[in-house]
Amino acid sequence: MPSRIAICCCNTLFSEGIKRLMEEDGMGINYRITISHQEEALNTKTDILITDFHTLSAISPDAFLSHKTGILLLWTGCLPKLEEERLLEFIFKGLVGILLPEESNFPQLKKALKRIVSGELWFTRQKLKELVFSMKQAKVEVSQLTKREIEIVALIYNGYRNKEIMKGLSLADHSVKKT
Repeated sequence: MPSRIAICCCNTLFSEGIKRLMEEDGMGINYRITISHQEEALNTKTDILITDFHTLSAISPDAFLSHKTGILLLWTGCLPKLEEERLLEFIFKGLVGILLPEESNFPQLKKALKRIVSGELWFTRQKLKELVFSMKQAKVEVSQLTKREIEIVALIYNGYRNKEIMKGLSLADHSVKKT
């Protein structure tokens, strides 16, 4: 079954350009692409939503509760910095990857999508490190996490991929992504 990918950016021309690049290349994965608007971004039962900061910020957190959509954020760099608190909010919405401005090219987009389709995450190690330190500064209590969740977070922090974690801990794919 093809992966359902929706592109929803605040600039329609930007969305159309990404779709055209993907269609012309073939990407090496089985997918179906649609361009959607903010209101319908999650109502089309997509597997992956490619979006930008402004669109993702405008979508209500409640809209994400009933969907299992993985979100790839195209960080354009229009804002000076993506605050870690905001990034954590996006992760709770379903963010599974960020394509940063310095890596924003079509080959990187292809790599990110292939990884996300296969159940992995797409974050730089530096971004993960910043998130962990941000959580410490925000005094997120580790005691709020279960023993298993702490184990999974430690493995992610040490560079293990979702598939390796799933196999090593005998977990389902959605359990690792949820953590």
